[in-house]
Amino acid sequence: MDTQNTPVHISLWHADFWILAIANLLITMSVYLLIPILPVWMYNDTSLSHRDVGMVMGAYGVGLFLLGGFCNWFVQRYRRNKVCLWAMMGVVCSLLGIWIVGVEVPQQWLLSYLLLFFRVTLGASFGLVQMILSSTLIIDKSESFQRTEANHASAWFARFAMSLGPMVGIVFARPNFNS
Repeated sequence: MDTQNTPVHISLWHADFWILAIANLLITMSVYLLIPILPVWMYNDTSLSHRDVGMVMGAYGVGLFLLGGFCNWFVQRYRRNKVCLWAMMGVVCSLLGIWIVGVEVPQQWLLSYLLLFFRVTLGASFGLVQMILSSTLIIDKSESFQRTEANHASAWFARFAMSLGPMVGIVFARPNFNS
């Protein structure tokens, strides 16, 4: 009688690993595509000052480390996959919020504060996603003798996303860069 109910994967590149690796790639690309286009948009289209643009871009870095100390508590208190999904929803809502604020808010002072809020929440959510996805979920889906290879593969997907994300952002925002 077999008492072990965990699937044993001979190869590292099975369906669950691919799904997590592609999720890592896409979520990282979606965040990094804002790096080249958001400052240009804020400065040209919203007429925010250089100081405001710098503060909004820096707010992401503050948010990135905001929940780091609570990651272990979140994972222990709630299931790691639920925390990761909620954090991914936070990333999606923050990106959607940045887009809606840019379209709907005419007041410059309110726009600046809302952009600061959404960039902090984007950084906090993305930091949580990366900590949980890279350190636990991807590792949990690989066998113990494949964990080093899984870490390397996951890191390369993130590296590709850091270069592909801004490139995709520039390509799709190209017509708006002329103003």
